[in-house]
Amino acid sequence: MISLAAVKAKCGECFRPALRGISWVILSFTLNAAAHAEDGAHVYSSRCAACHQSDGKGVDGRCPPLRQSLSGWLATPQGRSYLVAAALYGPVGELKVDGKTYSSIMPAMGRRMNDDEIVAVLRYVGENLNTPPAGYQPFDAALVASLRSSPTAEDSLMADRGKLPPR
Repeated sequence: MISLAAVKAKCGECFRPALRGISWVILSFTLNAAAHAEDGAHVYSSRCAACHQSDGKGVDGRCPPLRQSLSGWLATPQGRSYLVAAALYGPVGELKVDGKTYSSIMPAMGRRMNDDEIVAVLRYVGENLNTPPAGYQPFDAALVASLRSSPTAEDSLMADRGKLPPR
């Protein structure tokens, strides 16, 4: 990798304005990612941690873990859509994770949280409680809005989960 100092030394003054612009883009991206993590951590702490625990390890038999257990779902568009729909509409019933069965009713957080909060908490879970897998695409408000407005997303939630890889 070529350092910024090496580029400046080699290219001289002709690229100085462009390099300054690149530096701002990198700084802006870094601050934006940090803001998402901070907001997501706050939303997770206030809305999710009571059941899934502050460390994301869940509660045996009741609330499934979110920590380091979602990579198969985070790597695909279908998995990401399911996770958004689960946050919006709240899944019900049994789920197996690493051979353990969890059975609970998750509240429909779509009634309590706006699209930006759903995005922030899912990005926090996907990027901080899990190691983002190859193929991971950050959650965004467009996906949340499309599933919130879909007339079939809530009805197909449990059937869609059955099509995902095991956790």
